[in-house]
Amino acid sequence: MEPSPTDPCPLYLHFVHGFVPHGLFQLLVSRSIRWCCETWPMEHPTLYQNGAWFVIGNQIHDFVLVCKTRFIKIVLRKRTQSHQVSREKSAELAALVREFVEGTLQDLSQELPYLSGLQYEFCVACPYCHQETEEVGQACSNHNKISCTHEQCFHLLEIKQDQRLICMRKPCDKVLTVRGLGKWLLKRTSQVNRNSYLHGDNRWFKNPLRQQKAVAKIRERVA
Repeated sequence: MEPSPTDPCPLYLHFVHGFVPHGLFQLLVSRSIRWCCETWPMEHPTLYQNGAWFVIGNQIHDFVLVCKTRFIKIVLRKRTQSHQVSREKSAELAALVREFVEGTLQDLSQELPYLSGLQYEFCVACPYCHQETEEVGQACSNHNKISCTHEQCFHLLEIKQDQRLICMRKPCDKVLTVRGLGKWLLKRTSQVNRNSYLHGDNRWFKNPLRQQKAVAKIRERVA
């Protein structure tokens, strides 16, 4: 499941020690289930061995988490709608997801002693190293895999506020950008607008029994 050209680019949660800490992905998925269920409790998530798929934003977007050896991939993809969905709301949802993930990691690092030294970076796929491979669908020459995630093949660049993406592996005569990156970095306009978009249809929140049933069903699936 890959985003379209109008979606935020894939975001990578890269752990500087070279591997995702044991149990962290499961904790992130658990917190994501609770967050999505409390905010958009209309669709149950689909869980995989190393992934999770949520429908959020009034069934407008697919929110996907995929766990690899050294990073967690975050994908946010807008579904095709019969009516126009504003880009502002799509970008605002991306910022909400990023803030949720960042806040969850901060909470876990404070709650669990073994995660107290958690070090991670928000990254994107290097546009210098992967532009040709992704556009024509070629397999890497080292491992014969398309979109190879091996350390030698899949290069990530850390996102730094107000700084350009510069690759030190592959010389280039121009500075490249990543389409859709700015949506993850959007600063929301106001708390009022955030709450209005975040909660969507209030009918779910005016019916506590219906919300409790939705939570119970999800807990049964992941138990």
